[in-house]
Amino acid sequence: MALTDCLCGLESRGRHSIPRVTFEPARPPATTDRGLGPGLIALFAVGCGLSAGNLYYAQPILPQLQKALHCSAGAAAIVVALGQLGYAAGLITIVPLGDVVRRKALVPMLLVLAAGGLALSAAAPSLAVLAAAAVLIGLTSVAAQVLVPFAASLAAPDGRRRGEGEMGPQAHASFITPADPIGEVGAPGP
Repeated sequence: MALTDCLCGLESRGRHSIPRVTFEPARPPATTDRGLGPGLIALFAVGCGLSAGNLYYAQPILPQLQKALHCSAGAAAIVVALGQLGYAAGLITIVPLGDVVRRKALVPMLLVLAAGGLALSAAAPSLAVLAAAAVLIGLTSVAAQVLVPFAASLAAPDGRRRGEGEMGPQAHASFITPADPIGEVGAPGP
């Protein structure tokens, strides 16, 4: 720190003046950071919920997948298991990257790759392609585990707990809401 950033003064003691240096650090520049607003908290919560939900959307429609891809029930269930294995690999490899790589770049990349995996799974002509898409979806579904610390890093220090606390229920709601229609699609007919 430069000497000009300090305030120096003399303090008088009795008959003799003894120079005494007082130090006050320069004030940091004022920031315009307003923390996390309700809109950003809701956006992050929806991102968390949909990312987590990606792991489970195939489960209720396994019978339809089995018919469409002409495979056994066990082979269709393997797709879900591969998604979970992809998720475990993402927890081990991608989540720690959030401490090294800028989360602002990592989160959109994960979400775009997840969208690509979902599109690939929707158009999968075979079980092998669907299995590869499930691994990609599982791998990128760790976006939720990257979004929560990202939100905490953006929040003002006094609002971090509040932001994380508000994201949880909203993320859960955004995960459950899309799953309801998917469950209806997979429900057996009359």
